[in-house]
Amino acid sequence: MIRPSLAHFALLSSLLLAACGGDEPAADASSGGAESLPADVVTGVPEGTDVWLAEIFEVVGGGYTIDEARDLTSRPGYDNQPAFGSDGTLYFVQQEGVRTDIWSWDRGTDIKSRLTSTPDESEYSPTPMPMGQGISMIKVEADSTQRLWAVDVDGSRPRVLLDDVQPVGYHAWFDAETVALYVLGQPATLQIANVTTGDVRTVADNIGRSLQTVPGRRAVSYAQIGADGSSTIRVWDLDADAASDLAPSVEGGEFHAWTPDGMLLQGVGSRIWAWTDGEWTAIGDFSELGQVVSRLAVDGSGTIAIVAEPAAGGEG
Repeated sequence: MIRPSLAHFALLSSLLLAACGGDEPAADASSGGAESLPADVVTGVPEGTDVWLAEIFEVVGGGYTIDEARDLTSRPGYDNQPAFGSDGTLYFVQQEGVRTDIWSWDRGTDIKSRLTSTPDESEYSPTPMPMGQGISMIKVEADSTQRLWAVDVDGSRPRVLLDDVQPVGYHAWFDAETVALYVLGQPATLQIANVTTGDVRTVADNIGRSLQTVPGRRAVSYAQIGADGSSTIRVWDLDADAASDLAPSVEGGEFHAWTPDGMLLQGVGSRIWAWTDGEWTAIGDFSELGQVVSRLAVDGSGTIAIVAEPAAGGEG
């Protein structure tokens, strides 16, 4: 069981509070048309969502501590959906007006750069592709079509990866040519597509919005929503071509993430939770900020990206 020092999380909370905490909006892509924009764009959720960086350190004898927290984006507006590349580069979404672009942060230079610039379109869910093939993303095109696209790591060579699959909301990679898709609908479905052949099949329905590649496996995790509204995190293993239950979601939880060494995390309410020894253990509490945690992303070096929002907001 993980039992980190609460003093270190109190330190993290005080650092966040001192720097005017940000808020993370609710849904990013929910259906076609106007609702394909982030919920804060549609409904006017207060601005201020920021992506924060902190460092996770494993303590001799067990447990973890977090410190060196700072606000990476530190500006009004929607900054969301962080994802780390294998080289430590962080990709995230930044909103300007009613559109969003993909940005990157270089660890070595501490410089943020715009990756896409599309005045009539919006990009979401930046995801480093396997084998260094580029950055995949969901693009809301000028006619509101939502498809899976990619660009090279310098933002060049934009291209559609799957012409005929839409509307796509989220995605995660099994391997260099196989991708899991959250396809919008009533209900939303989990579809597995081969970007080389174009073959697509549906393997589950009524799933949650969080899709994550499982470290070290050709597998993707997702939340299966039950008829009673319960949520179970499942893993679809491509080699076994089957799904298996992993853990019940934390009550109220929607988004989950993995550390590179295979620890499952969820941000729910003001806390960050870790699934260890068959149970969820709270490893961070941000209640003093008056904020709740939504998305998390963890780098191989131990850096964690945290997106928080006001307690009255949505879940990102």
